[in-house]
Amino acid sequence: MIGLPEEELDAAGAIPEASASAPSVDGVPLAVRVAEAERRVAEARIDVERSAGISDITARAGVRGFAESDDVALVAGISVPLAIRDRNRGGIEAARAELLAAEARVAQARLDANRELRDAQSLLSAADARLAALEGAGIEQAREAVRVARLGYAAGRFSLLEVLDAEAALNTTLTSIIEARRDRARALAALERAQAQ
Repeated sequence: MIGLPEEELDAAGAIPEASASAPSVDGVPLAVRVAEAERRVAEARIDVERSAGISDITARAGVRGFAESDDVALVAGISVPLAIRDRNRGGIEAARAELLAAEARVAQARLDANRELRDAQSLLSAADARLAALEGAGIEQAREAVRVARLGYAAGRFSLLEVLDAEAALNTTLTSIIEARRDRARALAALERAQAQ
């Protein structure tokens, strides 16, 4: 950047702003939706286990013919199993335990999603503050130092070494701005991931 005109120093342009609000589908993170679907499956399993504990009543009907007299008779029957001891209580209790576990997974998924979202928002806020400081006073001071050093060198008051030091400081500031923009882009991506999950 030695001998670079001021116009080109200003050309270290800003990256376009990206949207910080990329909502997830229906506003609910994917992990939470999956956990809620698993909870609904566990609720349905309780109904299945309850129905397995109900005795099946079987009805039969038919026609029977007698060979000796050529008579035909209607035959009907009903069977009702007596479930005295087995009402599938074990299966129902297991399904209820699975429902409790599924509800705990939903709560954990919500907590994790909220934590990831807050962490991403904090990272983005810190990156924005760092970038604002560097692009504001930081770069202006570095540019002013280069300008004064060049004027002083032209007037014979500063050595070339002092001009090089000022330009190196400006280069360091510009590098820091690039890194800050990269960090901001990463923080923004993390925020969008957290909102989309």
